Amino acid sequence: MDILSNFSETLSELLAMHNLNASQLAKQIKIDRSTITKYLVKRSLPKLQFALKIADYFGCSLDYLFGLTNDYKKVVYLCCPPFYEVFQQLLDSQNCSRYRLFTDLNFHDQIVDDWYYGRRIPRIDNLIKIADYFNCTLDELVGRRAVE
Repeated sequence: MDILSNFSETLSELLAMHNLNASQLAKQIKIDRSTITKYLVKRSLPKLQFALKIADYFGCSLDYLFGLTNDYKKVVYLCCPPFYEVFQQLLDSQNCSRYRLFTDLNFHDQIVDDWYYGRRIPRIDNLIKIADYFNCTLDELVGRRAVE
């Protein structure tokens, strides 16, 4: 799975579906146009905060945005709680220690501790690994919930 290509293609499709260009999207979500262009030409993946802005703007799930599902349902989402809160709850509910997580997924122990204590947020590729490990969606992993 090439997450960079999937993301770039999905973003291009969303722009086309909504008759937008990179500059218009950048202005709407208050991200520099060159950053959007980097995403479109497969030069970088967004940080979680930017991925959330893009997904919220288009009303799509993070899984859809990164090509992990083809299911596009336009939905309004609530603001996410801090990642570390959701991460701590997930580890607890899955009865999974930080040690087991970094051992099973081959992460550095300090990085997992930084996520756990809110000093750092995982990159998108690591979020995908964690979501896959726990068999949950990216939205569930980051605590993103639809308005009911």
